[in-house]
Amino acid sequence: DYIFGDWSSDTTGYLVLDECYRFKNRNSLRSNYLQDLSYLFKNVWLLSGMPISKYIDDIYKQLEILYPQIFTSYWRFVGRYCFIRKTDWGDQIVADKPGALEQLKSDLADILIESDYPEHIPGWEPHIVSCVLPDAQADIYRELRK
Repeated sequence: DYIFGDWSSDTTGYLVLDECYRFKNRNSLRSNYLQDLSYLFKNVWLLSGMPISKYIDDIYKQLEILYPQIFTSYWRFVGRYCFIRKTDWGDQIVADKPGALEQLKSDLADILIESDYPEHIPGWEPHIVSCVLPDAQADIYRELRK
């Protein structure tokens, strides 16, 4: 996880969280800590190649971190996008509703307007770091390059 920006209370700077699928558990200490931390930043970005691993409810906590004033009820979210089975042990998510992802994208389009994006995104500052690999690692590296 990477944290950039100003830690003061004037809500400036950026909070960039990589591999955000790790924050899908709405009850975990890590997810709740990051949600609290996100209030200190003007811009919060979550990065992931796979934000959903099973059902669409996996993305709820991530959206709550980004938009806590909009995503206020997990079970309302689940009721909109997932099928629920009532059991003796409580409610269980059994599947996504047909077209759930498209519906979520449509719902998010109403939230994500251009004004949500920062006007100035800092540029990249690449740095080349040279290092000498031990022979065993150098052999593996050469194999990978082939």
